[in-house]
Amino acid sequence: MVESAVEFCLLGVSGHRTYGSNHKILPTDETFCTVKKMGLVKKLLQKNTFSDGTHAGKPTTVLRTASKIRVDYNQDILVQMDGEVHLLQPAQYPLFMEHTEPVIRIIECNDAPYYKGAEAI
Repeated sequence: MVESAVEFCLLGVSGHRTYGSNHKILPTDETFCTVKKMGLVKKLLQKNTFSDGTHAGKPTTVLRTASKIRVDYNQDILVQMDGEVHLLQPAQYPLFMEHTEPVIRIIECNDAPYYKGAEAI
């Protein structure tokens, strides 16, 4: 359990995953990564460690194996899944993420506008 302010967290389908331009975010067998909240200077100093995977073992990074996570938060937060960004608000928590069989999901809230890519006729 991680009970501290985090800069970001992610759950991967497996370890040894890369993001963007081959950034080694999950460089080991672990499937879950969180990075503790830190100041701008510290972020800049550690930025390259996420390119080459050396953030594993740093005191600001937690790597674990997980198949399901629960996120509780009391403010708005941006969530990115498969390249799409969604705004979550406190009423939408807790947020659960878990490994499932492959499916295509659309995340929506009953009272939140969303865009599914369809054009009005």
